Amino acid sequence: MSSFTNGLTANQHAYCQIQTLRNELLSLFGSSYVGIYLHGSLATSSFVPNRSDVDVIIVVNRPLIFNEKKMAASILLAISLNPYPIELHVVCLDKLRNWHSSGPFEFHYSEHWRFSYEMNATLTLTQAMPKEDSDLTSHIKLLHVQGISIDGPPIARIFPDISDEEFLKIVQQEYQMCLTTMFEQPDYCILTIIRFWVFMIDRSLITKQEAVQAGKRFLPEVYHKLLDASFYDANHTFTDEDLQAFLQYVENHIPFKKINKSVGRELHDIVYRIAERVY
Repeated sequence: MSSFTNGLTANQHAYCQIQTLRNELLSLFGSSYVGIYLHGSLATSSFVPNRSDVDVIIVVNRPLIFNEKKMAASILLAISLNPYPIELHVVCLDKLRNWHSSGPFEFHYSEHWRFSYEMNATLTLTQAMPKEDSDLTSHIKLLHVQGISIDGPPIARIFPDISDEEFLKIVQQEYQMCLTTMFEQPDYCILTIIRFWVFMIDRSLITKQEAVQAGKRFLPEVYHKLLDASFYDANHTFTDEDLQAFLQYVENHIPFKKINKSVGRELHDIVYRIAERVY
């Protein structure tokens, strides 16, 4: 496991931002604060300014009251985008000890929710914001492999071990979602599909940056620029024609949506045979 210092020396701006976030939330939560944990591209040294989020999970030892959530929203509105966007979940220690793959959390912030928080934080917290996020299960799985404990107990002591089977169900749902939302968030969906494919082949958990190189191993060269743009070029405009062609190739070569209950060894063998054919 990387240390916090080793993981962040490449980006002092992000380091200062995370320390500010940590100090503000420690002051807010007081003795309920357990620790802050970093995952995602910053933890794996694949952070791309103007492209990547700072992904963190805060652990507390009791449920948050409403005013704490509202204050947390104000803190995040001030710190996120200064300079980088932050995606944050606050989770309760008791929930982690009895984890459910639906991903229960106490508080969530991402730039997707900025406008809603700015317009009416009370309504956002009481009605609009869901109470669960299955992505959290994926984050925890990745946290064990690639995460950084900024402070607090070690990751292995705090977070549940997510089995490959449980993780597979979550990422398969994500894959299915990407097939229908490709045109709304193409960069995310392209790399998510590649990461899913690689996991199905050999159970490897790879970063988005690694997904670019992995995709070039088994996708025809015509899609390589699409892969590069998905990670390196935040200003790239994806054409409907390119995305439709990519989707068509994926659906022809990765027949996941035809498979419902056989999410185990059978699906792995299918993908492995496909991969052997196109490598």
